[in-house]
Amino acid sequence: MNPVFVDSTQCHLWTDALHVRQLAREAVNRWDRGTYVRLCVVLAWTALEIGCQEALQDQRIGYSFKDNLDRAIAARGLPPLDWSQGVWQEVRRLQEERKAVVHKFATLAEMFPSCEVADDAIAITREAIGAIYDHAGELRPNWIEFDHSHGWARQSGATATAHACVIVGGVSPDDPSAIKVCYVVDHVEHVSGIYPQGFDYITELDRLVRAVNIPIRAVRAYVGQILVREMLVNMRGSS
Repeated sequence: MNPVFVDSTQCHLWTDALHVRQLAREAVNRWDRGTYVRLCVVLAWTALEIGCQEALQDQRIGYSFKDNLDRAIAARGLPPLDWSQGVWQEVRRLQEERKAVVHKFATLAEMFPSCEVADDAIAITREAIGAIYDHAGELRPNWIEFDHSHGWARQSGATATAHACVIVGGVSPDDPSAIKVCYVVDHVEHVSGIYPQGFDYITELDRLVRAVNIPIRAVRAYVGQILVREMLVNMRGSS
């Protein structure tokens, strides 16, 4: 599984929801599981509200959601949504679950929802965001297709990563004209490759960002010991 590039606030909110869903799946007791499931419902709903705002270019949709969504659709001359069936009926159900989490004084027994509630929230939100973009005649955002996020595995040190370095053309790492390309993981810099003078390091940095299969914080290029290029990267899971 490749890391997720977070390139917008909406994408960040969506990956937040995916992250807590995964935490719910990994929880070892019902107390933690309930916490993460309830948080997933809230975050998924927030991502849905923001997605609708962006699709229809109307920042007021988050308040009185159904009424304002209907108003925004009518203002654009689009056909009304059918709230009695399909995904929009499911959205109404999800809204009631979100209201129960945020506004209802729940009984103790209701504080332990199952992971299926989080799975359901993600599935409904993904379908609804795609549907509202389609309804508005706008291109669906790529981030709604993201469906995986790390839970606790990386933080707990449960996984190990090998770092390899490529040396091209027999160039010496000590050559002051050598070009060194690096990436940063958990605040530690790792050398990806060492190349001869004149190497196109900008293209290599772009390629490296797309090729890595671990969350990185930055990629850098040096000529000798001099930093000549740094690209900061927003990847889910980087520190």
